[in-house]
Amino acid sequence: MSALVGIGMAIVLILVGMILKGGTIASIISPPAFVMVMGATFGVMMASSGMGTVGLMMKLSLGSGMKDPPENRPETINLLVGFSEKARREGLLALEADAQDLQDEYLKKGIRLVVDGTDPELVKDILETELAQTETRHRVNQQIFKNGGAFAPTIGILATVLSLIGVLKHLDQPDTLGPKISAAFLATFYGVAAANVYFYPMGNHLRSP
Repeated sequence: MSALVGIGMAIVLILVGMILKGGTIASIISPPAFVMVMGATFGVMMASSGMGTVGLMMKLSLGSGMKDPPENRPETINLLVGFSEKARREGLLALEADAQDLQDEYLKKGIRLVVDGTDPELVKDILETELAQTETRHRVNQQIFKNGGAFAPTIGILATVLSLIGVLKHLDQPDTLGPKISAAFLATFYGVAAANVYFYPMGNHLRSP
């Protein structure tokens, strides 16, 4: 949730600052520039990471990627100590009911393996393997957003250059140059804003312990 709140706060404060300086929201709206920048960014992201990249990115942005890390080390340590003491007093089977109430699926799986009488070394291997797989998935997900953050500003500049080329063809119409040049630079704005307000923050959020 902190990712959603933080990104929302950044967007709102940028807009508020712009308005306080005399700008308007309408002045930064340009569908052609937005389509050029974001469409091309998603395209090169797919070229870099595969066809499912955009779908996975949307899934992370709207679901699990927005969640704060649930880990609470002191609480988890106290919980495990309590389980250990209970197992010594009542036996491992007494932990079966407690495992059902756990919200942490990783911890729940470990307790169930112990309750089932799985060899301790095998339990360790299973959990370490699952942890390694999870870390690999997280690195892949982080790289997707990192790629987006790297591509978006450059594509924004390319779109601005293309727009300025069109503007320079109409130097005989000086009255229209100001609005056209302003519209051209919106592509750079979209690229830089997307990288620093969305892609990089999301990537860093997924990297959080």
